[in-house]
Amino acid sequence: MKHISLLFILSVWLIPAEVSAQVNNNWSFSVGLNAVDFNVSNPYINPYTSSNNPIAFEGESFVSDFFKAGDMNWNWSAYFFEVKRYTRNNFSLSGRIAFNKISEIAPPTVISENLDYNLYNADVGVQYILFQRAIFEPFVGLGAGITRINGNSQSHLNFGGGLNIWFKDNLGLLINSVYKSSSSSTYYNYFQHDIGLTFRL
Repeated sequence: MKHISLLFILSVWLIPAEVSAQVNNNWSFSVGLNAVDFNVSNPYINPYTSSNNPIAFEGESFVSDFFKAGDMNWNWSAYFFEVKRYTRNNFSLSGRIAFNKISEIAPPTVISENLDYNLYNADVGVQYILFQRAIFEPFVGLGAGITRINGNSQSHLNFGGGLNIWFKDNLGLLINSVYKSSSSSTYYNYFQHDIGLTFRL
């Protein structure tokens, strides 16, 4: 809850008396698919089940895991929904919910598990638009959230970035990657990658 309190204080500061001159629309809504990729440590222990048997594994580094898709969880029902409020000085505030089905935590080369976990996630965050060039609008962000998987809940800090590609003034493609990090020993940090449509009002 500390994480969310800090973001609330920051959001109060960002609530604008006037909207940035670069933003003609105050709100955007995004919907699409997400993929979840756990960043597994050494040794491998599944923290979301009672049968915790350590398995020798050298672990996955942040950088190498980001570019590996072998243990990524995604399906056609793994959706996300985001509401964003543009404020001032290229900042925006966002709220997001997501759902996924987890079938892989460790890479299949380490252990093959028959998993069928529901993952639910809710986040709040602050984004900063780096620049706007033609149809491209890259941004970075930070935030906090709560993830629930197989009956286990954990709060985490979020760090990420993405790109809006605007086909029209109010319709675009959102591509976004967020790393969700917690200090808990009973929780694996994970990447959430999103792709979807975004509508600006």
